Amino acid sequence: MLKEIRFKLIELARVRTTWSYSQLNDQLQLGLKFTKNGPDNRLIGEWLGEISTHEHQRGRPLLSSLITHKYGLREQGAETKKKGKQKSKLTWEKVSTQPASNWIRARYNGFHFTSEMLIRFLMEEHITIPNYYSSEELKRNPQANETDDLKSLIFSAVSKQNTF
Repeated sequence: MLKEIRFKLIELARVRTTWSYSQLNDQLQLGLKFTKNGPDNRLIGEWLGEISTHEHQRGRPLLSSLITHKYGLREQGAETKKKGKQKSKLTWEKVSTQPASNWIRARYNGFHFTSEMLIRFLMEEHITIPNYYSSEELKRNPQANETDDLKSLIFSAVSKQNTF
């Protein structure tokens, strides 16, 4: 099963697209039932974690970041409030990929992470709201595939143009 998932993730990276957990489940006929905090949710996370560990040990990008939640962020809203001192945050348009890659590398080097974790981290620490389009949004608006967003940052890492 892991082999099939890994091969699909490599294919997704080559065509520069993301899939939702549901798309991965349906397309590979994994037979998982996703429910809130259900066992299959943990299982897919374990599988993706094993694939990420395998890739990381070989110095390759974490392919699991290509699997996202169907409708963007799962828990956190657009407004992130932190206790104590508020940091001054940048807008996505004012951030180049190199500083963003450096922030991600400093935070997650050697760890498994998902695109949702990246969004949450960037929103909490550095950027007001990173540009990010879910799979459903990209289907409705195909020209968004060409925009400079979090997805393009992830793909620059997957293609080793800008690793983190």
